[in-house]
Amino acid sequence: MYINGKEYNPQIDEAYILLGKARYYDGRFIPALDAFNFILYRYPTSNNINVAKVLKAKTNIRLKHEEYAIERHKKMFEKAEVN
Repeated sequence: MYINGKEYNPQIDEAYILLGKARYYDGRFIPALDAFNFILYRYPTSNNINVAKVLKAKTNIRLKHEEYAIERHKKMFEKAEVN
């Protein structure tokens, strides 16, 4: 539940990951992209943020936006923390 700018259900981001994956594997790439974008914009501190970024890039590749996907992956790897 999203009330007054705060999310009270900690599993919403995981639900949107699952929804996006279902749409992706069903071949509905634009709705899948919407689900991944929802996570990226609404929950930037989620522990699934990198998963959403990778799945968004995969979706963009399927939509023939390879250059954009490669650019986003490079930025993600530059910011990645390696332990």
